[in-house]
Amino acid sequence: MGYKNNRKKEARKKRRKAMRVSASKVPLSIYFSLAVGILSLISFFLVCAIAAANKGAAGIWVGTVPLIAGLANIFALIIAYKGFKMDDVRSKWVSVASIINGIMIILYLLLYIIGIG
Repeated sequence: MGYKNNRKKEARKKRRKAMRVSASKVPLSIYFSLAVGILSLISFFLVCAIAAANKGAAGIWVGTVPLIAGLANIFALIIAYKGFKMDDVRSKWVSVASIINGIMIILYLLLYIIGIG
């Protein structure tokens, strides 16, 4: 009789363990950092298309958009970096946000180096 009760208890524990949801989460700041990176990527392609359509004479407003987006990427990269130090955070989204923002910073720096030269 005692053996059957132990098996039932073990089966119940196993079911509860299988139903448990992961304790890790993604904070809102990481979603913000990811959104900044994606919006910056979209604005990069739009600015390049506008500048190409105007044969490089698109004006100063087209030149300020990458500057603002680059500064936003630096801010978003700092937020994503802080996400690595948080406890119980899914590191996949933190990694994606930091990679996108890091690549965009490099692209904007290359764009300005080419523009200066």
